[in-house]
Amino acid sequence: MNYQPILNTINDSNFYEKIVNFIESWYEIKIFNNEIIDFEKIYKSKLSENINKTLNLFLNLNNSLFIGNKKTYTVFEYIFKNQSFKIGFTEKYNFLFLLQEGEQDFYYGVRKSDLLEENPFVYRYYKDSKTGQLKKVKDNRLSTFLFLLICSRASKIKTREYILWLKNNDKSKEKIKKLSSVFEYKFEFGKKTIFEKENALACIQNYSSKDIIITVNKWNEKDKIFTKEIKEIFGENAWSSNNYRFKL
Repeated sequence: MNYQPILNTINDSNFYEKIVNFIESWYEIKIFNNEIIDFEKIYKSKLSENINKTLNLFLNLNNSLFIGNKKTYTVFEYIFKNQSFKIGFTEKYNFLFLLQEGEQDFYYGVRKSDLLEENPFVYRYYKDSKTGQLKKVKDNRLSTFLFLLICSRASKIKTREYILWLKNNDKSKEKIKKLSSVFEYKFEFGKKTIFEKENALACIQNYSSKDIIITVNKWNEKDKIFTKEIKEIFGENAWSSNNYRFKL
């Protein structure tokens, strides 16, 4: 069994179906699917179809289990690196929570005024340390937010992730060109470039006008040929172990 490229086939009409296919194939897990819940009735507020699908996706991920040797985790805990399950509507701030990031540092969600949009902007809410007031910053649109959250850093247990910061110059661009030749598919999502091939993903982000971040994930740690190819392009000092995230 191998991971076969899925992400390059995503479009507006199949987005949620392909995201689920990716999660199950890449992470080798099965998502528990409840009957579709109508969150409009729960929150007593009109919601677009895609927002309802997003809430059901997060709920299903949180209800699905991943069993390690020493502990059982939710799939939500497994695939999200620094986020916590947090969905709910607050009348106080007219805001639909989607998830929490860090130690209650940020909350991501959608404004009440945007809940009928199929692809609304997601906002990051945080509490100002000086005033205690809740502030918001516009993030990506919902589809881009979900795609990048789930797919751009797809590290797995017992595999290593390659993360590298490069200067945004011609030398770095030449290395990225060589990286592209290793992959079968190349496409843009949001402001990131995604490379995809059998058993591997890469994400290229212009972090600033001066810096580029490259993230490479392997589906199987036994793929030594691919590892060698990456080392030949970028060196071998940026591979990191993800085993620390879970006590298997």
